[in-house]
Amino acid sequence: MKIGAAIIAGGKSTRFEGQNKALISVLGETIINRNIQTLQTLFEEIHIVSNKASDFLYTRIPVFADFFKEIGPLGGIYTALMYSNCEAVFIFSCDMPFLSAELIKKIMLDFTKKDSQILIPQILNKIEPLYAIYSTTILQTLKNHIINTEEYKIRLFFPKVHTSYLALENSKENRKAFLNINAANDIKSIEDFM
Repeated sequence: MKIGAAIIAGGKSTRFEGQNKALISVLGETIINRNIQTLQTLFEEIHIVSNKASDFLYTRIPVFADFFKEIGPLGGIYTALMYSNCEAVFIFSCDMPFLSAELIKKIMLDFTKKDSQILIPQILNKIEPLYAIYSTTILQTLKNHIINTEEYKIRLFFPKVHTSYLALENSKENRKAFLNINAANDIKSIEDFM
């Protein structure tokens, strides 16, 4: 099975005063550059979903604007799947500076073994929908869901397709992989993982 990767970078970054979180520097390197370096060791197809394509021209990675505007990550997931040439896509948020190649491999392996359309990692009772694999077979169902709802929480879509969960150890390394930067003071929390 061919699996691609997509970086969801379409948020408004209101808690960062509109600054693109993917371009924030963490430990001397932008989050997007850190992510691309990790992804290039794992995937042949990588693209970015963003309504600010000019921010990412220097990466030379294809950038696609949201097909459905102003509906949050669900629209980004749809766009990522719509433009993929793969059977499934590892989709994650641009504000995660510590992607783990080993963890991504584990998620991909589990996805290929299960008869799932979505595989979401889980630590204790916390799931991470934006560090997950989505099959392109959900596209039409997802489109119908988006068109016929006014509630765009990702979790509300999961029961409509075959969604599985991958229970992970509550380890420091796994928690570090899921760390995301939502506000400026979150950068300080990075010290807890170093």
